[in-house]
Amino acid sequence: MMHAELRRETVADAEIVCFDVFDTLLDRTFLRPTDVFTLTRHRVNADGRYWLDAGWTDARIAAEAACYTAPGIGPDITLDDIYDRLTRTLRMTEAMREAVQAAEVATELSVLSATRRGRRLYDLAVESGARIFIVSDMYLPPSAIAAALERAGYAGWERLIVSGHDKVAKHDGTAFRMLRAEFPDARIVHIGDNALSDVEMPRRAGLDAVHLPAGAAAVAPDSALPCDALARISANDRHTHLEFGWSLIGGLTARAVDRTAHDPASDIGYAVLGPLLVGFSQWLHTSARDRGVERLSFLAREGRLLQRAYQELFGEAAIPSDYVYASRRMINLAGIHSPMTPSELDFLVATGAPLRVSEYVTRFLRDLSPEHIEAAARSVGLRSSSVVGPEEGARIRQVFRNLQPDILEVAALEREPVIAYLRSVDLHLPTTAVVDVGWQGSIQSSLRRLVNPDLEGFYFGIHPTEKTLGAPWQHGFVDGRVAAAAEWHRECILPGIEVIEMLFGNHDDASVATVVRDGDGFAPVFTDERMGEEDAEVIRVAQSAALRFVRDFSEAAATMPPSVTQLSLDVALAFLGELVLHPTAQQARLLGGLMHDNSLGVTSSPLAMPRRGRRYYRWHGMALERELSRAWWKAGFLKNVEAGHSSRR
Repeated sequence: MMHAELRRETVADAEIVCFDVFDTLLDRTFLRPTDVFTLTRHRVNADGRYWLDAGWTDARIAAEAACYTAPGIGPDITLDDIYDRLTRTLRMTEAMREAVQAAEVATELSVLSATRRGRRLYDLAVESGARIFIVSDMYLPPSAIAAALERAGYAGWERLIVSGHDKVAKHDGTAFRMLRAEFPDARIVHIGDNALSDVEMPRRAGLDAVHLPAGAAAVAPDSALPCDALARISANDRHTHLEFGWSLIGGLTARAVDRTAHDPASDIGYAVLGPLLVGFSQWLHTSARDRGVERLSFLAREGRLLQRAYQELFGEAAIPSDYVYASRRMINLAGIHSPMTPSELDFLVATGAPLRVSEYVTRFLRDLSPEHIEAAARSVGLRSSSVVGPEEGARIRQVFRNLQPDILEVAALEREPVIAYLRSVDLHLPTTAVVDVGWQGSIQSSLRRLVNPDLEGFYFGIHPTEKTLGAPWQHGFVDGRVAAAAEWHRECILPGIEVIEMLFGNHDDASVATVVRDGDGFAPVFTDERMGEEDAEVIRVAQSAALRFVRDFSEAAATMPPSVTQLSLDVALAFLGELVLHPTAQQARLLGGLMHDNSLGVTSSPLAMPRRGRRYYRWHGMALERELSRAWWKAGFLKNVEAGHSSRR
């Protein structure tokens, strides 16, 4: 690939600069050009005068392919040639043919915009005083291509050569040989994305050539973008709603690569987290409206990102919403009454890592004296400094039973301001619903007991557990209780739950312990549980890119019928599934080093970062197995081992 500075020198020295059009000066919203035909079908059908069935795209592709090899027509064909064949094979009326053909041209123009890489070299050619020619192997009429260039701001070009109209082409070199014959002594350089027709063929004709790879193709294969998935989308020849959605995501991603500076965090945010936020927001809006919800309460802390994405996507049409301070500690503790129930004890002892007895207790009773904790621990044969793992929960339960009067006292003190705060944000009203990342809806269950027995909840994901199976008031985008989502839950959510929580994480706020009255309002009391500065910066960059995807998607969707822009579960989660199960080395390195806390703020450990290098594990298989069993994200851990990444490097 030619270095950027050498490209500029080559263009600046040329007397005539020829540009390819598609994927060089202009790119499409879609990764696959054929999705223009699918969008054309939906636009025609939405207009209502004519109807194109689901086989339209395949028929359109087949007609074009047949024209290329038809005697007396191909290989340099026109759009009229294609629609002549379609009219015969599909028995279209002349009026229908004219309407659909015009719709295709209009659709093509609507999804085209200027590339940054092409614009830079085009502007350089203009500044250098070179004559500018446009050369395209295309069936569209020259007037349509000229209109597309004009809309994109390309002015000052002198000549437009289109294969279908001029019967000379790039693919066989005839266009370049014609130019060389016409300008035998001129320094001519051609710029384009195709290695054969834009590089090899002009060089054979005696022209210089600059290769300008398109979008995602210009990205190194070991980047944090899901390059393998993008390649599979491009090669996929099916044209269902799934492929259309994937192509739209891929096209927007390729545009982002071209138009913005990118790094591993922004790559993951744009291509992985962005589609998740769009799909979830669309599902949330429809599901909440269908159930008569008039206000949404996005629960801290992950609700911050979910609310921003939802508002970004729907704007003025969004259901009114609030960002509500809430946490398991705040809501569940305020809901504890005497005697403590088994589920309340489960909450008090919950942890994903071994903790000291004192750490279990001070998560909830911060002001309890060390002597008091020591006495409660000794009553069950422990010390306050004893380290107890999740598997020994029965002994910690007994500690909390011994501390029940203290628990109840704190719960009673916190309950009144907590309930008053929740009522102040309308959580007691039957038309208000909560929104959160989810899993088992324990906060919602406590809220139903505290302020609203009819409270509905909408979640990114729900685990199919004994608690949730009997909770029809909980609704999930990735609902493990529902057959249609069970595979995604099992194959993507469960092995990647910690990755998902990190991507949705709040990089600004600490976890809230409770709320207190503050004048006429309320103020949150935060714990020490928050992201470290380095981790917070990674997530900040990723989420900023994800919200940029939401904006780009919204802008693109505004030009399309709503029926084609709804991202189903299979579309929205595709790149997440790729990351969770088959991460690239860059994805594993970036996310694997983030610190995950599953202990309510006591301790944290890397998501998926090996302690030692690859060579060490070749001779210490038991150590590898032991670390793998403790890793939160196992596919990421194995990829880091394979790539030689470790916490010691």
